Formats: sequence, structure tokens, C-alpha cells
Amino acid sequence: MQPDYNLLKLKFYSTVIADILKAIDGGSFGGAFILSFCCIDYLGKPLSILAAKNKNDKNDYKYFIKNYMGKVNNRYIDLVDQFYAIRCSLVHTYGESDASRNSNIEPQFLFGDFLNYHLTFDKNNKKLNISLSDFVSELISAIYLFFTNLSLSTNEWSLQLYYPQGLKELSTRNLIQLGHEINYKTIH
Repeated sequence: MQPDYNLLKLKFYSTVIADILKAIDGGSFGGAFILSFCCIDYLGKPLSILAAKNKNDKNDYKYFIKNYMGKVNNRYIDLVDQFYAIRCSLVHTYGESDASRNSNIEPQFLFGDFLNYHLTFDKNNKKLNISLSDFVSELISAIYLFFTNLSLSTNEWSLQLYYPQGLKELSTRNLIQLGHEINYKTIH
């Protein structure tokens, strides 16, 4: 059964992106950063399949930062390693990680309107400023580019990425119907 590509995009935006936005709305700004960094990892699966690998890894993560986030804001291109280090810190330790220690940076997570400071790097103090609102906005734009440019059959990755319990089961139980809102609780 070939999943409907538009349905897969709808589900992604209705769950993954919605969770990031719900975290922001609920005041969980750190949670929104973590979910955003995890989202990029999440998209590494189809990138790894395109690279003929069994599993996504840091190279897929860095590829997304450089080739998708970098198209939205070219400052990301020079910060690929730093963003991977921050990802390791947030996802694994919720603090300093080996990767962030080795990159010799200290991320400064900004909440509010900090457009002038977003992605600025103070080399003297090793501080990289990341504005949550700008980062999430740029991530959503990068995801749009990702889906627009993806040349991979949805059969190759969608069942693993979107439907852990299988698309057929969800379709036959009418939990997901084209043109209807997706109930988040039914897919996890």
C-alpha cells in the first residue's frame, strides 16, 4: 500500500511541528528547542536511505543543517558542527556534552524577539546565540524545502518514520482520513 504523500506531510506538520509549537505556547521553551533538534534527527532517516545507509547518523543531521537550514539562512552553513554539538547536549545530557565541550562553544538560548542576535557567534566568549522564534521559523521553512525536494519513494521510509504501528492498521481503523484533522493521541 503506497501511503499518500500529502497525508504524510499533513501528519508530520500535525504532530512533530505541532508539538514544537505547543511547547512554545505552554512556555516550555527548552522543550521546544529539544523537540526542534529532535525533529532534524527525525528527518535523518530518509536522508540515510538516500545515502544507502541502514541508520541515520550525525552526517545526515549535518547534511540537513547545511543543505536545508542553510538555504533558509546561510549562517547555518558555517555552524553545522556547532549545531550538532548543541543537539548532543540537549538530547543526551540536557547540559554540556562531549561534542559541545570539544567544539568549545556555549549556546545562548534566547526567548523573545532577538532577530539581531540570532545565529551570532562571539568568538572571544565562545557564545552562540540562538533565538527560539527564529530557529523554529527557519526549521519549518527548511522542512518545507525538504518535502519539496525529496526524491525518495514514501514506501521506502514512511512506515518507519511516521507510523510505528503500520499505515494499514491506521487506515483500516479509520484513525487517519484524508481531509480530516489527525488526533494526536491515536498515532502514538
